Amino acid sequence: VYNSVTKDVRVPLLQTATLSPGVYYFNNLVVDGTLVADTASGAVTVYLSGDLNSAASTVTGGIVNNGKIPSLLSIYGQGRQDIYLKSATALHAVVETPQGQLTVSQVVYGKAAADVVNLTGVFHFDEQLGGKGSPTGVAWKMGTWRASHARR
Repeated sequence: VYNSVTKDVRVPLLQTATLSPGVYYFNNLVVDGTLVADTASGAVTVYLSGDLNSAASTVTGGIVNNGKIPSLLSIYGQGRQDIYLKSATALHAVVETPQGQLTVSQVVYGKAAADVVNLTGVFHFDEQLGGKGSPTGVAWKMGTWRASHARR
């Protein structure tokens, strides 16, 4: 459901919405159902001025990049957004909110950048995205973190 006045988007539970290749500008994005980024014929880029909450609890819900190539789905926060990725479905994307907070409680393939990152899920960095945006000033807070890569 898209509200053209507020530019908020909500995908209700058990419903599916599709984004065709292109550039989208939304305020808040709430995904309780399934949001498909159709990257078969091109890239999908989403700019957010508000928050993103992908908390679908169903097996098939969440944000789905149907091409499974992270570079073809980009989600960019434009300020101090909170981005919550808590879906049961793996996400293949580039997610950046340089002044905001990113909370990941699912499997993600791609690249992520945020001022604060809370990771309880599994993150697979896509090396094909290159070393762009290499972290500086990173302070890791120990918890259940386990590094499984070699720093170059």
